[in-house]
Amino acid sequence: MLNSWRQAARLAAAALLCMLLQSCASDYELPQPSRSVKPGEPRYVSLTIYGYNYTDDYIDQFEVNGQGGGNLFPSTPTAGGGKSVCCVGLWTGTELPKKVKVRWTGSYCTYTTVNSYGERRDWRRGVWREADAWINGPLPADPNYFEVHIYEDGHVEVQVTQNSSRPRVKLVVDERGRRPGVKHEYPRCPDAK
Repeated sequence: MLNSWRQAARLAAAALLCMLLQSCASDYELPQPSRSVKPGEPRYVSLTIYGYNYTDDYIDQFEVNGQGGGNLFPSTPTAGGGKSVCCVGLWTGTELPKKVKVRWTGSYCTYTTVNSYGERRDWRRGVWREADAWINGPLPADPNYFEVHIYEDGHVEVQVTQNSSRPRVKLVVDERGRRPGVKHEYPRCPDAK
């Protein structure tokens, strides 16, 4: 009985992995491995998204043309504020400059709930912001990263790089990833009671 349960669990895990791999493959049309790409010929590359947060707020999520980029603490002098996330696709022969849309939770609003016992609790909800940014050239010979730099004033810069870059703005953050001395006062959500 135990062995059949283990076999069933292994088969389920293998099926799940297969479904995940197929769903990733269906989102991106990768070049066939049997086809050799000639030097200078356009090729499809899958770029790792890496975000840089130069704001005073934690960014709960951001995305590039609908592709999720994860969450970002404010950047430190040595790191962008988040982890790298897979992927944004790009053809190396893409005509540049090319516009992309970046969306992120750039601030918050607050609301209050009351449970059945009359207890009140305050919450905050991310407020989405968006900006267009331009991929400018030239692309590196071996592109690996799609960097998204989100600035305090709301403008965004993107860059395709071979290696991840150092932050462009060096913010001071505490051990919890917060900006010391910055007090956040968020407005009430428009639909809050």
